[in-house]
Amino acid sequence: AMLRGLGRDGIRAMAQQQSGQIQAEMEAQKKTAGQPVQQQQANEGHPDVDEDYAVDQKRAMIQQAKAVVGKPLSGHADEFGDGPSDSAPQDEHIPMADGTNLAAKNVRATLEKEMGSALVGKAVDYVSDILSNPNGLSNQEIQRELNAMVGAKFAHHSNAIAKLAVWEGKQFN
Repeated sequence: AMLRGLGRDGIRAMAQQQSGQIQAEMEAQKKTAGQPVQQQQANEGHPDVDEDYAVDQKRAMIQQAKAVVGKPLSGHADEFGDGPSDSAPQDEHIPMADGTNLAAKNVRATLEKEMGSALVGKAVDYVSDILSNPNGLSNQEIQRELNAMVGAKFAHHSNAIAKLAVWEGKQFN
């Protein structure tokens, strides 16, 4: 694209400029060839980076990860991510508008304290109805309508309400 508007003279000038830059880089390399190794490393950047710009540390981390996958960790008989079959399931958490993460089972009570049980119930039922419809609204449309339903005072809780509706739907099904 750069060459389209240039004539022969413009292309020659560009080639000469690039040639000059390459020669300057070669001269700089000749000057650093006699310097001690420590100074060369300081000029080259991080010592863990090899000529291919691959980080040796990354390779070591990959090897360590391969050594861990599928093997017991810290003496536990269970593999990473697997708990005993008789263990209790972990609680799901829902992020709230203030940035805290609450256990999903506690979210309804928290919202009811602030918004009132009637409004929370109406909002959760509304979202559940929409989600159960296969031709329902998009997530953005659900949020918009939910904001309109709960009003500007409680609109910041619309995401938590939607997640609560999904969580309760999983619990009762």
